[in-house]
Amino acid sequence: MTWSADSVVTLIAAVIAASAAVVAAVMSSINTRRATRNADRQEWWRRLSWVMDNAVSDNSMRVRLALTTIASMVEAPWAADEDNALALAVASTIVRTPRGGESRV
Repeated sequence: MTWSADSVVTLIAAVIAASAAVVAAVMSSINTRRATRNADRQEWWRRLSWVMDNAVSDNSMRVRLALTTIASMVEAPWAADEDNALALAVASTIVRTPRGGESRV
């Protein structure tokens, strides 16, 4: 079988187009994953902010809810290790600090 020059050029163009489509799909997937992870982490930080705001409340129910929330936050798969360490440090401070006073530690 003999390939004409036009056939070879068409084949090469098709291979290049297919390769470009694969690269574009991979890049799109990577960018979507990054955007989702960033959105998840932003939500995690928003929740941590909520926890810290409620943890200093004079309302003991709000403090308990804050501690329950922070306990579930450290189990989030998108939270980085340093995020979890910060959340646990915040929870530890909440538990050690009497309402309206300085830390006992």
